[in-house]
Amino acid sequence: MKPPLKSSKNPKIARGGGSLLAEKSIQKLLLNRFKHAKEDFHLVENSFSSAANFFWAVENWIDNTNSQQTLTYSLFESQQQIKATLDKLSAQEQDLLNISFFLLPGRHQTSLFNGRIQLIIWVGEPITNLKQQTKKVDAWLLNRTTKGTDDKWIKEFVNQMVQLSQPKALYINESDENAKIKTLLIKKGVSATENFGEYIHPRSFTESKPWFSSPVKIDDGLAKTACVIGAGLAGASVAYKLASEGWKVTVLEAEPLPATQASGNLAGAIHPLVTADWNIRSQFYQAGYESTLNWLEDWLEAEEIIGDLSGLIQLAMDEKMQQRLQRAIKQVDIPPEFANWCSPEEASELIGLKTDFPGLFFSKAGWVNPLSVVKRCLAHKNIQVIYQQTVQELKQCPNDSSWKISTKESLQQVASVLIVATGSLNTKLNQQLNLPIRPVKGQVNHFDNNTPSKTLKTTVTHQGYSVSNIKINGQSMAVSGATFEAPNLSATGSKEATETNLDMASKALPNWINKPARLEKNPYKVGFRPTTPDHLPLIGAVVNADHAAQAYYQRSHTHAVFRYPNQQYQTGLFVSNGHGARGLMSVFLAAEIIYAQLTNKTSPIAKNIDNAIHLERFKVRNWRNGKEF
Repeated sequence: MKPPLKSSKNPKIARGGGSLLAEKSIQKLLLNRFKHAKEDFHLVENSFSSAANFFWAVENWIDNTNSQQTLTYSLFESQQQIKATLDKLSAQEQDLLNISFFLLPGRHQTSLFNGRIQLIIWVGEPITNLKQQTKKVDAWLLNRTTKGTDDKWIKEFVNQMVQLSQPKALYINESDENAKIKTLLIKKGVSATENFGEYIHPRSFTESKPWFSSPVKIDDGLAKTACVIGAGLAGASVAYKLASEGWKVTVLEAEPLPATQASGNLAGAIHPLVTADWNIRSQFYQAGYESTLNWLEDWLEAEEIIGDLSGLIQLAMDEKMQQRLQRAIKQVDIPPEFANWCSPEEASELIGLKTDFPGLFFSKAGWVNPLSVVKRCLAHKNIQVIYQQTVQELKQCPNDSSWKISTKESLQQVASVLIVATGSLNTKLNQQLNLPIRPVKGQVNHFDNNTPSKTLKTTVTHQGYSVSNIKINGQSMAVSGATFEAPNLSATGSKEATETNLDMASKALPNWINKPARLEKNPYKVGFRPTTPDHLPLIGAVVNADHAAQAYYQRSHTHAVFRYPNQQYQTGLFVSNGHGARGLMSVFLAAEIIYAQLTNKTSPIAKNIDNAIHLERFKVRNWRNGKEF
């Protein structure tokens, strides 16, 4: 997998036929829209039979708009057709497209040409994916024929198009085979000619879930200053994202060092979550996985962080797990470049030690040292970290909506934006923000180079995870763990936890650890993971609690949706928390989500995933189900 293309070179290449935009009148029409776009522009193509339209749009966008404007180009297509189209492209075209993600079901995004182009590919059934689109559309390229398609499908497709369209959106049609679409669009308020139309009579549509509606971006006139509370993975990643976009960021950390909790483990596994039904958690963590790779691969290559993403094998430790993973391979249509099933013999060869279990091998997964990632993020020139500062009060200034942060140590900070990323142990702040965070204790054990009988050739996950050949300060170490000890809040490790970790490793890899490994010889690390009831993190803007109570919770939960107003938020207040045991698979995506909400940029996730990580989701679920809370 390649990192996102950062080149700013003009994408002028020789293109073949098959372009809907080959017609001069259509080119002129769309080019005029580009030149007069006041902000960003969203272009949707409902097929990917050719990349010619994409290349034309990219070339002309870069030539005719300023460097601050972004073209979002969304494609909707099946996995098989995307593969077939990519196979037809020249090496130069493939390099420019730079598909740097795995073609699994759902939404995938990559940033090209210094962020000027955001390419989004939706894999799967078009209507299903259109319903998860969050960004309004400025122009549609309709080059997938609907001849022979069910009338009900066409009607639903048009309904989704119209709901997503900006006023005066363009509809560019390929042929008369889409006559049914053209007829329905006219009925919906589109003025249509032979091959294009304009949405001149737009209708208003009610949000399907107004309590999850998006926050309004902060005032452009406010200073680009931010305060982040917490210097673990969650805090460091969002601080880095803002700093890299030109913001001045102050990070406040209660401890004397960064990453003192689970973010301070010697190694954390970067491990995709595969399920047979490809549920919301799988979709979220797949988006997070792709974001993690995009952030870390360059840093690893430059040796700016410590880790290894050359492979991870997930051992199926029981029959149920074997069946679930094999069913996922078939039902999800997992591409081989993403993961491959291995027999016990093949798994043993990959690991370099005997195992009795089969598993799923991910060629681009592995481990990193979280502390090295945190330090790399916090080293940005636009970030100032102030340690040993315990935040006691958050107060919004009424005159300009900026935030005043006061600490126990009498420090006061003022910032336009405040991001709370304190983890599980700051009970006061979590309660103040109504975050249902529960700390779960975890112990990992560290082994010197002499304790394991042999170095593992790849990262292994089993009932826990095991990593070896971790070189820290010139010393080679191994790690195995981790326990889940709730509601134990003792910061002290235990012999029992060590035995649990050893038993998990020994069951999967019987010849790896020379038992018994003495606790006093092999140190441990105890951390507290911030977990949530549904095992998904809490990411995004904090709602206005008074408005939420009046608009929803003090009213009947049975009214028609249109009777409820959209959600309101506290300006400039965000959270990145609840990342649990998979923080390395979610914190970087969380930083991108918060930045997108803050600036009204294209969200990096689908609507259903955005709803699933919304801070207010637990209250909303109880209210909609008529439960007390």
